Amino acid sequence: MTDNDAPWKESSFRGEIAQRMPRRVSITLRGALLIFLVLSILIAFVGLTVYLYLHNAREIRDGDDLARRGRTTYAYDVRVGGLRGWRVTYRIRYNGSEFSGRAPIPKSKENEMFSYSTSPFPVLFLPDNPSVNHPKDWKEPDSHPWLVYGFLLLIPILLFLARGPDVLLDLQLARTGIAVFGIAIGSTHTKGGTVRLKYEFRDADELLNEGSGYYPFIPEKGTAVMILYSRQNTAKSRPYPLFFFNAGSLDQVAFRRTK
Repeated sequence: MTDNDAPWKESSFRGEIAQRMPRRVSITLRGALLIFLVLSILIAFVGLTVYLYLHNAREIRDGDDLARRGRTTYAYDVRVGGLRGWRVTYRIRYNGSEFSGRAPIPKSKENEMFSYSTSPFPVLFLPDNPSVNHPKDWKEPDSHPWLVYGFLLLIPILLFLARGPDVLLDLQLARTGIAVFGIAIGSTHTKGGTVRLKYEFRDADELLNEGSGYYPFIPEKGTAVMILYSRQNTAKSRPYPLFFFNAGSLDQVAFRRTK
């Protein structure tokens, strides 16, 4: 479709749609679900990172306490489990009470534990808190390198950077975007099953612009569609309705023109 053939000469396709701004907006169900999912993943990864850090710090602190004031006892019900003897579990008794313990098996102890039978198994424990215990003479595992924590935090940060700008742009356009009518020039199905619409529109300076964005269905080529764009940057545009937000004052206008 050339510029001369396109229906831009029709008055219904030129000029801004009169709207009072900023508009009152509401979040869509799709947007709410996606934002909830992203926030859940963010919270989960941040929580996992904090848990690992605190757990590791506690293990180091307990190891220092056991080295300074731990007492020795002998465990029973010693079992090697996990993938290729990944960890050992055992039980100890102190003052008539029973306590359990487990620990990763160091490389230097693997052969010994793989063939473990009924040999005495010495364990250090804290008399004031026997639940803090550890196999005697076993080196505490090294702390997680900062690279691990950084990697865990990088995942939700990248996720936020991938979706955050789209959410913020939708919110900005829903509140203060310039509304005009444009023309659908094509559409495709994305891997996520949504429709990505390609469109053309003229801005306030009568310049022809192209853009693309989510659309709830596949319109026929040449169909009129409402477009919201940023006056400061016409490259920032989306077809209406938006994915994340509704601008109620535009719904009736968009439906009537594109029906």
